[in-house]
Amino acid sequence: VPRPGGETWADVRHRVVDALADIAADSPDNSLVVVSAHGGPPLALASWACGLRPKGNLYQVPLMPPWNASITIIRAPNPHLIAFNDVGHLPLELQHSPHLGFLRS
Repeated sequence: VPRPGGETWADVRHRVVDALADIAADSPDNSLVVVSAHGGPPLALASWACGLRPKGNLYQVPLMPPWNASITIIRAPNPHLIAFNDVGHLPLELQHSPHLGFLRS
């Protein structure tokens, strides 16, 4: 449900998928592109790469929201998810930290 004057999750997903397509089109073949964002856009891209279609709220897809400082990797242009919500690059004590936003169990 969109906030008054705000985007729907379908709008967000469409916007971030289009942005990724633009970035990929402007990048040399086989180049690595790093995009940084808060939780919504990576979740939208991950659900898109997995072929998941959210019904209403994006957070209803069977993926948990990304943790702060996590890494999500999507291979384009034929999208598929390589890594999602990876915090393995962080020190072990931070992988279980409430500072990530979501506790890892």
